[in-house]
Amino acid sequence: MSIREPSPPSGRTTYKLFATVIMSLLLVQPVLILPAAADNGQTLVAKYVAASITVDGSPSESFWSTVPANTVQLAPSNQFGGKETSVSIQAANNGTWLFVFAKWSDPTENRMQMKALKGAQPGQFIANSTYYYGDLFFASWWMGSGTPDQNPFATSQPGAGGKPPAAWTATDKQNVWNWRSYYTDMGSPGYPNIKLWPAITAAENYSFGPMKGQTIVVPHSWAWDLYMNKTGNYLLDNGMFHSVSCVVQTASPYTIYARGVWSNGAWNLEMARPFIEPAANQPYTVSFQSGQAYQVSFATADGGSGEVQTTNSISPWLNLSIEAPPSQSAGIVGIVSNPLVYGLAIAAIIVAVAALVLVRRSRSKKTVKS
Repeated sequence: MSIREPSPPSGRTTYKLFATVIMSLLLVQPVLILPAAADNGQTLVAKYVAASITVDGSPSESFWSTVPANTVQLAPSNQFGGKETSVSIQAANNGTWLFVFAKWSDPTENRMQMKALKGAQPGQFIANSTYYYGDLFFASWWMGSGTPDQNPFATSQPGAGGKPPAAWTATDKQNVWNWRSYYTDMGSPGYPNIKLWPAITAAENYSFGPMKGQTIVVPHSWAWDLYMNKTGNYLLDNGMFHSVSCVVQTASPYTIYARGVWSNGAWNLEMARPFIEPAANQPYTVSFQSGQAYQVSFATADGGSGEVQTTNSISPWLNLSIEAPPSQSAGIVGIVSNPLVYGLAIAAIIVAVAALVLVRRSRSKKTVKS
């Protein structure tokens, strides 16, 4: 009986196989280059748009109609919080700037800030029709290593008085975008000067730093840029950074553009910030990159209902992925930009070449007889 090895594929067939493998790799879908975000709750995507933005509190840019709106559930930060139950979040980017549009219900527009008057219990603040606080929004970006191991925390109280829970460690850090209806927004009383509450009738002056004594004139509608670690909630302001033991030079406090407009029982807030802040700010702020994922928590405070400082309505940690531009996420670029896909491509080419060598060798083999 003679046993003949199966006929090897012809050279033409092998060349076709080789070409098919290469073409398939070149068509790898862009989803492969996005790193997987931590499985840490709801996932949002900042859609890539080839567009600029006018931060005016209105989603007037045409691209907003193509960006999905995500309903983010909010929970009370303490027994006196929870006045809002959800906030709608849309996110987009143009490769160098991150855009966020937030909308949430609020029965009244509160743009004046009375001095916080504490109630009988921790977290309780007195508020009524004549004594109330400004409305607030927070976007808190995790800066610690890995997946957040602490619950999100938001406070409008800067300095050591705005400490996060005692469980925070030295590696737990946040960059907080804090919009204030009464202080940083174009619609606030006295803009472009600043007034904290009605007791201050004159425009506020800088109380420290290189511009001490000069009247504060803000260049545009903005949000506070805060850095939070276990010792407190600190402010990048007046070209300085406040810390527990010192004040260090930074670049600009006005990197976060923000504009809130109240209409028909709801706030509409538009925000924009460059991916990378000025170099001096970078140790205290989150830096963004296309194709990467970040952990963020959103919170609101209804000042007319007594939400202020650590009392608010806050979300759990969410994943937000920044969609890469098409040129970074398709075709040959997509393969090169992802080490795993690149490695698979090289391996497939090696296998195809080895198959071609085996075909040529098999032609020289003779029939085996027994």
